[in-house]
Amino acid sequence: MELRDLTLLRELDERGSLTAVARATHVTPSAVSQRIRALERDLGLSVIEPLGRGVRLTEVGRLLAAGAIEVAAVVASVEARLAAHRGSIRGRVD
Repeated sequence: MELRDLTLLRELDERGSLTAVARATHVTPSAVSQRIRALERDLGLSVIEPLGRGVRLTEVGRLLAAGAIEVAAVVASVEARLAAHRGSIRGRVD
């Protein structure tokens, strides 16, 4: 499982279609489908299911999409700490 896979699931949960996810992430709908299929193979679980002419997240998919939000928050926190570190005064004063 990769962060980009979780991000795709979060986007699907928010946007509701593979085409909208593809547009938002600047990839083709085929690439989105392929990443999701690869994730399902790796997990051995379905993360999407058919819904009419589209798809929706399964319970597992929703769990992973929620996890993507948590991961994004942690990454943002680490980036903020790194930015603060870069902005701090470093070195020795004699």
